Amino acid sequence: MSFEDQWAVVRAQALTGADASENSQMSLASTGSGGSKQGKLVYVEYPWTDGARILAELYTTTNTSVTQVTEEQGRGSEGTAGLASALAMDAVRSSWQHRLKAVRDECEKLEQPMRQAAKDHGENSARIKAAIAAERMAAKPFEKGQ
Repeated sequence: MSFEDQWAVVRAQALTGADASENSQMSLASTGSGGSKQGKLVYVEYPWTDGARILAELYTTTNTSVTQVTEEQGRGSEGTAGLASALAMDAVRSSWQHRLKAVRDECEKLEQPMRQAAKDHGENSARIKAAIAAERMAAKPFEKGQ
């Protein structure tokens, strides 16, 4: 397929918002052929807002987990002082507490910047489509050799 033919297909897709052919597929170079979406690029309507929402949910669940791990630290250790298994369990509990706190704190740190990015970028498909349509209308047709 020539460059002009490919360009015509892409322009037709932009005009209709749909694939111009059944076999057309956009893929990323880093994707394999066996994924759940089989290498197709997936459009997410509100990526920044969804990301911020997921961060808030993850913050809540990890905060609950930190609380549970902290509460469990004192339980079960009565009468087991000096036992290797109790000491190992305390080390594991402490490690998990540290890791969960790090995840919780990172979620808290990233949520507001993600919300700000959503605000800054507008996450407005209609605005983006209108901007592309305006460019398409303003652009002169592609001339071979230019």
